[in-house]
Amino acid sequence: MGTLIGYGVIGLFVALCMVGWAVVMGNAGDGRSGIHGIAGRTISYDVQSESSVQVTFQILKPEDARVACTVRAQAVDGFIVGQQEVVAEPGKSTSSQMIYLSTSRKATTAEVVDCARS
Repeated sequence: MGTLIGYGVIGLFVALCMVGWAVVMGNAGDGRSGIHGIAGRTISYDVQSESSVQVTFQILKPEDARVACTVRAQAVDGFIVGQQEVVAEPGKSTSSQMIYLSTSRKATTAEVVDCARS
């Protein structure tokens, strides 16, 4: 009888953990469209020189939304060495763009971050 109660407690604990995980994942947004259907994806970057990097990216969004994202470049030590706001206007659900980002010193990586309605 005591073993059955122990299994019941363990089963209840596991069920509560599963429900909690389902709630967290349900509110996290899916990997394709992010939270509220807005997401930025870095396609590629190419360090052009000591002072610029070429960044190709996509912004996924609702068709009627105007969305602004930040494109940033970082140096090997993690410091942000270049940053620019880019905008995707209403009309399409996907905006593919390529920019040349000026940097204060040589970048080692670049990415699109912090996308939100504007």
